Amino acid sequence: MCSSDLAEALRAGAAAGVFALRADPVDFSGFLFALADGMAIRRLSEPELSLEPLLAQAIGSARALVA
Repeated sequence: MCSSDLAEALRAGAAAGVFALRADPVDFSGFLFALADGMAIRRLSEPELSLEPLLAQAIGSARALVA
């Protein structure tokens, strides 16, 4: 899945009334991919790093953009 595919899925979900977006679907998709990329880079550069606290913060950040 690429960013544009995710943006389309977000747009479709919002249009169907499954959820409401507080951000443009393209921007939100890019944000989610940037979060994932950043976590992957941190994990690669710091193998001992626990991703659980970062993941919790990432989920909270994403949830703030969805109603």
